[in-house]
Amino acid sequence: MGANFRILHFSDLHFSNGRDCQASNHSHSIDMCSAISSFVKNNNDFDKVIISGDISDGGDRESLLTAHDWIMHDMGIGAKERIGLRLNDNPQKLGIVPGNHDAWNNRSGGKLISRWQKSLENYNSIFYYTQLG
Repeated sequence: MGANFRILHFSDLHFSNGRDCQASNHSHSIDMCSAISSFVKNNNDFDKVIISGDISDGGDRESLLTAHDWIMHDMGIGAKERIGLRLNDNPQKLGIVPGNHDAWNNRSGGKLISRWQKSLENYNSIFYYTQLG
């Protein structure tokens, strides 16, 4: 038949704005991000990496920037330690689909219905308009 096509897929990263692995001000798992980074580094023969849904926990710019750094480059997590997928050199290898949490970007006051899923403006400005790089 044909050649194999290998896809790495993960979802629901729920990045928040904290990066320090010793702090508790983030909702994403530094251990999980570190394990994924290590796996990708040691098994980088995937044809496509797909990240789907809920890249951030709240759709705010800071958490999306943290996720972008981790996906495209790397991010510091304390004590000069850095983790990341480093996909910036090969962005065509990457596919990202935002989730409902990535559109939850207006947590300040008001009724829940008026805050829920306002837009993907933050997501688009970080992942789409910057051409992922």
